[in-house]
Amino acid sequence: MALHENKLLRHTVKFRPLQVLRTEEISPCMRRVIVGGPALEGFDSPSPDDHVKLFFPNAEGQFVV
Repeated sequence: MALHENKLLRHTVKFRPLQVLRTEEISPCMRRVIVGGPALEGFDSPSPDDHVKLFFPNAEGQFVV
């Protein structure tokens, strides 16, 4: 039996419109963006290597995915 057991978890992809709560300058080339909002309800991140994808609206205000 292995000492460690890896288990693949998949979560349903869900578009969550959020608001920028604040930003912090980490370095001249890097910013931390803190987001929040009611759409985060039910968001689960059980692993430190999870990621999110950010989509920004185009000039017309539409999200192009």
